[in-house]
Amino acid sequence: IAEEDLKQYGSDFLVELSGYNGIWEKAYQLTEIEQFMYLLAVEPQKACRLMDIICEYKVAIAEETVKRGFPIGHYGDDLGTQISTFVSEDMFVKYFLPRIKKVFRVFKDGGIPVQMHSCGKITPFIPHLIDAGLDVLEPVQTCMDIQFLKDEYGKHLTFYGGIDTQQLLTFDTPEHVYEETLRTIDILGKGGGLIIAPSQEVMNNVPVENILAFMKAVKKARGEEQYR
Repeated sequence: IAEEDLKQYGSDFLVELSGYNGIWEKAYQLTEIEQFMYLLAVEPQKACRLMDIICEYKVAIAEETVKRGFPIGHYGDDLGTQISTFVSEDMFVKYFLPRIKKVFRVFKDGGIPVQMHSCGKITPFIPHLIDAGLDVLEPVQTCMDIQFLKDEYGKHLTFYGGIDTQQLLTFDTPEHVYEETLRTIDILGKGGGLIIAPSQEVMNNVPVENILAFMKAVKKARGEEQYR
């Protein structure tokens, strides 16, 4: 199906092969999260063996992504909560980063950029991911300081998202949605490097008026005619 979409829509849209359910997520889903966290802390050799098997699978998917002509590589692992990362920076660098690098390297060697999805406040991991080859950070959520992200990493990354779906789009007024969308574009989009979008899927409890206000602000920032 993905290849069919690429053929049909690839000339007009960026069509990706989903890389969701990464090494961290797949490992704790197979063992239950409490058990996997225990293994990381107490029996890391078992955790590493499991992650190595998953990494081999993710590398194979990355190779197929390149082989089948997709224009960008995608990897997804929800490594954070709204207030912090799931594991320490040291543990991330020791256990997760080397395996993520193997996946990224396939994309890079294939000549395509790398997009990574991770929910949560993963700010401490970002420099390491950039060094590993990350090009597009998806999504940008408001639990992270967007001005800090732009100032620190704007030269290295394209930011994807930025418009909060937990509070702003769901519960705020259209006027505030419009203002916040323009503010986000001004910050993250300064000099380029922004794919403006909701930070997560738009659920059916988001008012239509707020979606229209978001679209109106995007068109305003693009210099297009006012949304009707």
